[in-house]
Amino acid sequence: MSGCRLFWMTIMRVTMVATLIVVTACSSQPPSAELTPPPIPPQIQPAIAPDVADVANGAYSSPLSISDAEDILSETDVFDIAGSGFRPGRQVQAFNVLLDERNALDRLRRLALKGRPVGQLYALCGLLLPARTEGVTLAHSLSLKPGDVIVRDGDNLFDTPAVRAIVLVFANDLPTRLRERRAEVYAYFNTR
Repeated sequence: MSGCRLFWMTIMRVTMVATLIVVTACSSQPPSAELTPPPIPPQIQPAIAPDVADVANGAYSSPLSISDAEDILSETDVFDIAGSGFRPGRQVQAFNVLLDERNALDRLRRLALKGRPVGQLYALCGLLLPARTEGVTLAHSLSLKPGDVIVRDGDNLFDTPAVRAIVLVFANDLPTRLRERRAEVYAYFNTR
């Protein structure tokens, strides 16, 4: 009986997470013809939000080595999802360095198993690109873990439950967004 109950509780949780993802993704309103978005700043602006002490804020060589990239993603406590026009975090560079490797899938799987919660979110983003089904399975297992993560989005730093960060990954198509910033992020850190 206990196994059956656990099964149904798992099914209910998966359904709740999936519903939350769908509702969040579907609730965004299309832009009105009367409203125009603000212009994109011509240059990357420094973040106003105070930096937290994090491994990603250390000094690293350029170009970033795969070893440093893995260390950053495994140890970081900040899930940097800042869009274009904002200073990128070293985590975004490390994410792209890892995805540039031929054995990226194996490295992402290791990160999913051994990384801290934020590293596991980056592993989720990476897995959703070449192995979506595996990424969705990881999203489910991460949604069962309690706890908060720090998210940096633009000039804002905030704590949020890890399950909400998973919703952000899907609702904002973060894997694609982080990957599209590749050239911009590499150029930014090559000048530092």
